[in-house]
Amino acid sequence: MVNEVVPKFAVGSSTGFMGFFQYIFGETLATALIGILVAKYGWIASNTVLYVAAGLAMLLLVYIMIHEQKLEKGEA
Repeated sequence: MVNEVVPKFAVGSSTGFMGFFQYIFGETLATALIGILVAKYGWIASNTVLYVAAGLAMLLLVYIMIHEQKLEKGEA
């Protein structure tokens, strides 16, 4: 989505910045937060959080698929 709103000459830079910040904020914070969760509550809590997040992601993807099909048919 980011690459669609920047000029053609800046696509490489925007992709690089996006990947860098995803890595810094996503990977680093996720690793730290899971580590803190495991230290305080144990592995069961961290696995539960990950499973709930995966389930929520699946539900949202199904919702998006249904809504997208309705938009393609012109129902919405």
